[in-house]
Amino acid sequence: SPLHVVGDIRTSTGLVVSGYGGFNYTSGKGLSMATGGTVPLDFTTTGQTRMTIDSGGNVGVGTSPGAKFHVSGASRFDGTTHIYNGNTLQLTDSGLDRTASMIFNNDAEFRISTSVGSVALMPASNVGVGTATPLSKFEVNGAGNFTAPLPGASGIANRVPASQGSLISWNDSGGFGETSISNHRGTGNGGIWFNLFGATGAFVSTPMMITGSGNVGVGTTTPTTKLDVAGTVNATGFTINGTPISSGSSQWTTASSNIYFNTGDVGVGTSTPGYKLDVVGTIRASQIYATSAESRFGSGSFTDPAPGVYDAKFGGNNGGIAVKGQSYFGSKVGIGTNTPAATLQIEAPFSANLVVQNTNATSNSDSNITLRNYRGSQGGGDPVITSFAARGSPSAPSPVIAGMGLLSLRGQGYAEAGFGADRTGASIDFIAHDNWGNSTVTTDMLFSTASANDWATTEKMRITFDGKVGIGVTAPSEKLEVSGNVKATSFISTSDIRLKKNVEKVSGLEFIRKLTGVKWQWKANEQTDAGVIAQDVERVMPYAVVTDK
Repeated sequence: SPLHVVGDIRTSTGLVVSGYGGFNYTSGKGLSMATGGTVPLDFTTTGQTRMTIDSGGNVGVGTSPGAKFHVSGASRFDGTTHIYNGNTLQLTDSGLDRTASMIFNNDAEFRISTSVGSVALMPASNVGVGTATPLSKFEVNGAGNFTAPLPGASGIANRVPASQGSLISWNDSGGFGETSISNHRGTGNGGIWFNLFGATGAFVSTPMMITGSGNVGVGTTTPTTKLDVAGTVNATGFTINGTPISSGSSQWTTASSNIYFNTGDVGVGTSTPGYKLDVVGTIRASQIYATSAESRFGSGSFTDPAPGVYDAKFGGNNGGIAVKGQSYFGSKVGIGTNTPAATLQIEAPFSANLVVQNTNATSNSDSNITLRNYRGSQGGGDPVITSFAARGSPSAPSPVIAGMGLLSLRGQGYAEAGFGADRTGASIDFIAHDNWGNSTVTTDMLFSTASANDWATTEKMRITFDGKVGIGVTAPSEKLEVSGNVKATSFISTSDIRLKKNVEKVSGLEFIRKLTGVKWQWKANEQTDAGVIAQDVERVMPYAVVTDK
């Protein structure tokens, strides 16, 4: 009949039957829902289709089904999902990382592939990549990169970098062939580190590493040579530059804290020594002692008896020391004497005790002797240079007296400096008016002479620091001041009309009549003189007298 109800029916605008759709109850089968023709069966909520069963029996959740069970959107299974009869479970990546587990109840193979055998999990738990028949727990057929987490600690990489890559290859040449461990595809310097980790996964040490340049370090992570070992090495033999070193006993003999070698020669820096000790290079030693008169040093010794003190003693005619570069002596130096009383004392039975010369005939450089006194400390006595030669040749030098040489004396402190001749009793001195420091100070130049057989000199002329010249005067107040008579064949006075202005005529006789001639004696030398008094001239002609204020 059109409507046949047995039992309760309750609806509130929620039951719509149209077209060929309908519900049918069959005894023993429950409730059946059907549509007519190829019309799909839709299940809707809030006006939207949530699930669809098409005419082909495909079920779609959130989408029109394209397979027997097609879900669009996130899915969740609470419990175990079974796949029977050898059907395939296909997982499609939607752009999000997911973890999936698949368990088979029988010993069937499990494969992930775009072709047969790309990844295979066998019933014996063997995993094959690139092979469908893995014979071991993990077998890879082909090249590839491997990335896996590693236990680590501070300063230790937690993962083999995917961008760097690594390669581990066994049986490289087939049979019992090569084994290769390499690191590649990086932008850094490369290298392989062999790290040790404890039971808890904490980093312990790096006992060995290989740098990108091929240096191997054992006990060190910064090898600077092809093999750099920090620690003791126990080996049965070594080969150095193609020459094997025997593992037998050493040719050196140990005696207490000494070692000795009785036969042959010892070479340092040479493989063909020609002497008991043959060194190619520089030697540094605290003492060199020679006992034979035929030694290259002569019979003598070179010792270091105390810190900063060196004692060189050589005998014979061939003994001597040649020094190049800078040398420092902290105490007294004696040449020709072993008991120097001064910082430098030279004794020799020759006419010239010290010679300083420039042997370069084409050079304009000076041969200088510089005497300096620092911090104002002045010793007694004057430096005396009895002879000086600055030009000519080493075999025939020209002395200063010939007018071809140059002598420069410099000093610091309150000292006077000068040069003179001890035989003629004359000198030129330079006297300072202030304590000499590290800057220029005011100085005067003095010219002195002495009488015959008298070393005491008397100042005759002085040039002050500001350019005043005094003859017979030690403190001149004018550009030229003379104490005594001046004799000259002529004098030059400036009177050119071109140098003057405001010229007016005056009566010279009128001025002379106003002056009074007088006679007097000079206080300095009792000499009688005649003339006029400057103060009288100043009253009559004030512009003709200059007063020293």
